[in-house]
Amino acid sequence: MMNKSVMKEHFKDRYLSFDDKLESEPALPSSLNIELNNTCNQRCVFCPFHGSGSKLDRRPESMDYEMAKKILEEAFSLGIGRKELGLYMSGEPFLYPHLVEIIDYAKRIGFQYIYLTTNGGIAFPDIYNPSS
Repeated sequence: MMNKSVMKEHFKDRYLSFDDKLESEPALPSSLNIELNNTCNQRCVFCPFHGSGSKLDRRPESMDYEMAKKILEEAFSLGIGRKELGLYMSGEPFLYPHLVEIIDYAKRIGFQYIYLTTNGGIAFPDIYNPSS
């Protein structure tokens, strides 16, 4: 569990700081969001990607593990995502077969704050440890 003061500072920095000066060369994004997969285990009626009313015609895909590592390496080396890395978009992150490895890799190369957004349907402690 994360320390409450760490979360408070994270949100204070994220939402309460504003620099109204225009720069000729804007800073690189401090947040990086990556969609590791576009698959989902639910069909929520309100979801524009996977819901019953969706008009999207998308093949289920997962990002190649080596490609995901390369994106993380290059982004971090450029200074992109130094504040936070989000692993989500239209897919359920727990369906990505290398989720644990990607989180571990991102931590090892220096990403400090990593989060994901999940529907929680398959978020069980043993999901990546079938022997337990």
